[in-house]
Amino acid sequence: MSAAAKHRGLPERVTSARDPRVVRLRALQRDAASRDAAGLAVVDDEALLLAALDAGCAVELALADADAVDAPVAGWRAALPAPPVPASSDALRALGALGRRPRVVAAVRRPPATPEPAAGLALAGVRDAGNVGAIVRTAAALRLPAVTLLPGCGDPWGRKALRAAQGATFAPGLVRRADDVAALRGSGPVLAAVPRGGADPATLDGAATVLLGAEDAGLGTALVAACDGAVTIAADGFESLGVAAAAAILADALARARRAAGLRPPAGPRPGGRRA
Repeated sequence: MSAAAKHRGLPERVTSARDPRVVRLRALQRDAASRDAAGLAVVDDEALLLAALDAGCAVELALADADAVDAPVAGWRAALPAPPVPASSDALRALGALGRRPRVVAAVRRPPATPEPAAGLALAGVRDAGNVGAIVRTAAALRLPAVTLLPGCGDPWGRKALRAAQGATFAPGLVRRADDVAALRGSGPVLAAVPRGGADPATLDGAATVLLGAEDAGLGTALVAACDGAVTIAADGFESLGVAAAAAILADALARARRAAGLRPPAGPRPGGRRA
């Protein structure tokens, strides 16, 4: 640590991957149950940290490359309430993906859980975290109120999903959970996305929630039967589209229907997209 950094009263530098602070962050990265219990997410990207800060998420712990600590305060550093802890290359590399050394790793508090149902997209059994994150990003970009996850979905707060969402996950109220189709019902119908026999997406009610299943299995008969109706995307020559592509088409149709009905988008900015 430089003399200037010492003078600023920074916390004790992290010099080893065995440091308890690194061990704690690694445990949170690896275990979804630990993240859920703590109400935390771990970001290892400057843009994701900035998105979390933009959304008003509190930072529990931030480790940063010593060069970043000593650099002029700007971007994500300017938004931090306190200076990050300087960390060695080995310590940061232990927290990076595939041996990559991130410039910053931080544990941030998630937005408060929102149990009330909201219109938008819902997912059941979509296990691929990359797909989950991509769908969250699409919903945020199109200003849908919510993406609600039923059991069996990939963790939206893991590294893969967070990166795919590009910070959108931190938007308050956007990512929600529900136990069953009944819990999705708000002011509009719940519609199952099915490969054939459903209504045209152009006819969607803007207050609807559209439920999508995994790419391989889709929605089971019980889930489809529990919904109020069905919607089908025409896919000439194909059984169906990939779930992220289908979600994008349906999100766009919902967004258009919401605008036509004069339904207001969620209040406040949606994080993501700003450079660190």
